[in-house]
Amino acid sequence: MSTPTFAELFMAHTGNVSSKWVQYLEVYERFFAPYRNKPCKILEIGVQNGGSLQLYQKYFPLAEKIVGVDIDPKCKRV
Repeated sequence: MSTPTFAELFMAHTGNVSSKWVQYLEVYERFFAPYRNKPCKILEIGVQNGGSLQLYQKYFPLAEKIVGVDIDPKCKRV
């Protein structure tokens, strides 16, 4: 069984909404792939609905920390 790409995880995602432009999914894969199975820390600025944070949890199984920040106080819930 092969490991799903970022695009495959994005297309199958059913959690919080993640706003990603489909044409950028290959770019995410190219830049994220070298860190995928390594301990890493991720910071996302502008989390909106938190869907990307959920995707990052799946894509980076060895992530030590995933943090999101946003100026909208409602984003604190995600």
